[in-house]
Amino acid sequence: MYTPVEGIVIRRCHFVGNTGRRVLRWIGGTATRFGLVDSCTFETSGSTGSGEQGIILTWTVYAIVKNCKAVCPTNVQFLHDAYTGPQYVEHNSVLGTWNTGGNCKAIKGVGTHRGNVIQNLGTGGSHAIDATGGSYIENIAYGTFTTRFAGTDGGSNQNVDPLFVNTGTGDLTLQLTSPAIRSLARSANTLLDIEGDTRSDPTDAGAYEMVIDSTP
Repeated sequence: MYTPVEGIVIRRCHFVGNTGRRVLRWIGGTATRFGLVDSCTFETSGSTGSGEQGIILTWTVYAIVKNCKAVCPTNVQFLHDAYTGPQYVEHNSVLGTWNTGGNCKAIKGVGTHRGNVIQNLGTGGSHAIDATGGSYIENIAYGTFTTRFAGTDGGSNQNVDPLFVNTGTGDLTLQLTSPAIRSLARSANTLLDIEGDTRSDPTDAGAYEMVIDSTP
């Protein structure tokens, strides 16, 4: 999907079985483009390697990417930002197999990267979040990453098993004992989770908020 216009909102869409190189691509051109990707699911095959895959933001693109679930195959990125955007990448749950060094990142881009949960099932990979030119804060990156983060460290990032319910089936909801639960303050950008449930404050990292039933 190419989005060469301003103000595109992509919400609650499911991208499954894509075999092309790119899933979404924003083209900034000579004007600044604004966009939103919210509560989407990416379960695609894509093309392997270290180039641009997944969500691609190019030129002067400023977007919010939040509450998304992504299951990435070998060396396929969830988000690749080549130029000046995005503004916020928050509360995404990303599972993948990144096992090459160098240019293979789960998430790459300037801006603020906050409350994301990324698990690497590979034998070793480059970066969980390459926020060079931006910042990362309160993220969980678990697995065999060569380098977990790059950019300005905002603090409270963790290397700990997020305890997804089932990585084998791609179930990225959280177990009751997950360290991601109630691990950060709620952001004005993410008052709801991927399923439309209201987030508590403090809230859970990742796309899914643990809803605790208080009924006896």
